[in-house]
Amino acid sequence: MSRQTGPERTPEPTLLSQDLRAAALAALTPLAVGLLVLDGYLALDVFGVVLAVLVSAGALVWWRRRRGRWFPRELSTGGLVGLVLLVGLLAILASAML
Repeated sequence: MSRQTGPERTPEPTLLSQDLRAAALAALTPLAVGLLVLDGYLALDVFGVVLAVLVSAGALVWWRRRRGRWFPRELSTGGLVGLVLLVGLLAILASAML
């Protein structure tokens, strides 16, 4: 038998818009990292890949420290739009270097 020491904590329900923003963030983050590594490779070969991985890791640590979580409940639309613009810029840059 297991003993409960306190009341159960049930998660708070989220809105559909919060879930969609979190899903978009989860899809765009690895895409942005991959495009940054590709751009680094196309520009500076292996050194560019190492530099891009370090920059990506730093950006992810910065995001986690600033927001407190990887997928915060109160994610603003502005942060997501910024990530969409970054992905678009990295894709345009990669296609220009090919």
